[in-house]
Amino acid sequence: MRLLPSALLLTLLACRPHGIVLGPDDSGSNPDDSGGNPDDSGDPDTPRCQPSATTVDPYFLEGQALSMAFDCGNGVSRGRFDATIANLPEGASFDADSWTISWTPELDQGGRYDLLISVLPAGQPSAFPESAVGTLWVADAIDNPANLPVDPETYTEEWGLAVFHLDPQQSVGTEHVPARITVHGHEYQAEMKVRGAVSAGYPKLSYTMRFSDEDLDASAWDMGNKDHLYAITPFDDNSYVRQKLCYDLWRAMAEHWGADRLAPRTFFGVVYLSGRYHGLYLFSDRPDDHFIQEMGLSPDGNLYKAVSHYANFYRTYSGSPKSTLHDGYEKKEGLPLEGQPGAFWDLDELVAWSADATHQEFWEDHAAWLRLDEFMDWFLLVHWTSSDDSAGKNAYLYNDPDAREFRYCPWDFNHSYGQGWYTYRIESNAYADFQSTNGIFAHIQLHTQANAELWARFQEMADEGPLNATWMQAAVDGYFAEIQRSAERDWSVWARSYQSYWGSNNPNSFAQEKAYLETWIRERDDYMRRVHP
Repeated sequence: MRLLPSALLLTLLACRPHGIVLGPDDSGSNPDDSGGNPDDSGDPDTPRCQPSATTVDPYFLEGQALSMAFDCGNGVSRGRFDATIANLPEGASFDADSWTISWTPELDQGGRYDLLISVLPAGQPSAFPESAVGTLWVADAIDNPANLPVDPETYTEEWGLAVFHLDPQQSVGTEHVPARITVHGHEYQAEMKVRGAVSAGYPKLSYTMRFSDEDLDASAWDMGNKDHLYAITPFDDNSYVRQKLCYDLWRAMAEHWGADRLAPRTFFGVVYLSGRYHGLYLFSDRPDDHFIQEMGLSPDGNLYKAVSHYANFYRTYSGSPKSTLHDGYEKKEGLPLEGQPGAFWDLDELVAWSADATHQEFWEDHAAWLRLDEFMDWFLLVHWTSSDDSAGKNAYLYNDPDAREFRYCPWDFNHSYGQGWYTYRIESNAYADFQSTNGIFAHIQLHTQANAELWARFQEMADEGPLNATWMQAAVDGYFAEIQRSAERDWSVWARSYQSYWGSNNPNSFAQEKAYLETWIRERDDYMRRVHP
């Protein structure tokens, strides 16, 4: 297997004794002012040096020689200052004349390293130093035959992404088994299982993590403490970003309107399974009572998951009567529990109302049943992104029986942005109104006033919100800036499995799929503006 390019991520935060300085403009003085600062050196004629790294491409693997140089980032001559480095890794050296770190990490030295460079005016040891923290990540040399296992307590990040060390204590299947899960150096006693329906047969699986004795501290991703977390495989999306793009789009739509929404939060990370590299994953909330409470709603409400296309808000499916009005749904939260009488009572009433109401009755009565703006935006979300598999099924409905207002929560978008659920290609000019898939979507589009409001919402978000190629490309650019090297690494490991599994539907490599996605977004934006002028 070919060796990946060097990889190391460097972030600099210039800091001073009285606080953190993020850059020259934040220092309160002109960085080119050679008049200096008397508080720093005691000599008003001594210029300041704001140290920064000059290495253009500072990315490395274990076993590869690295060289990282520093200079005065504000143009002051380095020769007038003395520099020292704190926290040098074992085996690394620092040349005080050239301000250069040299190091060849051993095969057990992968991880994150925070290095502090301190600079003083030459011959003034009592002056306050100017400092910068250089944070670098050295990735595990997974392709090296002599590679050594990583230490879960110290190998906390890989190229800037958090590493989840999953150590199941027995074979993992569709039932929870005990597991040790180490994140950011902290070991949790937990359980894990394989999750998903179709994806449970993929070579690279998705997992549910259940934290038993202690919740996962997910504050690094603005998620608080989590008793459950999903690790979603990208094996059915070799762009690696479709799912996150859809979830973030939904959040951006909510933010555009200043609306509270059930919006799953996601982040990228890397999984090491039983001590071995397993790949790049998307981590997400698990929609449940804990998540609902975090979203500001009652955890005692009813939460339903649409798991098949029977979940269509009609009394029939494909022309035949359904056995129950809640066919296609599972009950995830709330009382009575699924299997008990009346478990779906409010959902059955919603489906009956949608199925039996005229379009005018729907318009007049909708406020007593659901939050219409969310259902409109649900339609616009799946319509723009061509997420045909998430227009009825692959969704959550929440209802607080005391409030009697059904809410929508998005879910599962491997079918989106030019790709079907089995990775086949979707043209950028594909059009679906989902009226047969979703009876509420039909009411909205077939009532004159509701339809006008729907497309007014579209026009505003297309012009001033996130429903356009500019917003989406910016989001995609941000994702790839974060995961490019990790995605290339994952692809080097899983490409052969992917191509043997999906090749007949999508022969693209990661690089080709990335280009395909970006082209599809531009073409889709042009098409949507033409068809909805």
